[in-house]
Amino acid sequence: MQADGNGVESRMPLADHIDIGVFSGKKDEEKPLYMKKEKLNAGAPDLHLVVDQQPTRAGIDPYNKLN
Repeated sequence: MQADGNGVESRMPLADHIDIGVFSGKKDEEKPLYMKKEKLNAGAPDLHLVVDQQPTRAGIDPYNKLN
């Protein structure tokens, strides 16, 4: 979304570098197996990642930097 000077929001197409993370371990002890900014576009092909351990969690913007 994009907001103008009056706070009116409008949709924008997704085309940005966003953190992608893959983690292993318990939530309070997890370690990143993969953490990198990837270029994401609306309608882009799937993203396939290979890590060297069994992941327990994966996410887009896993640290909630985007609002």
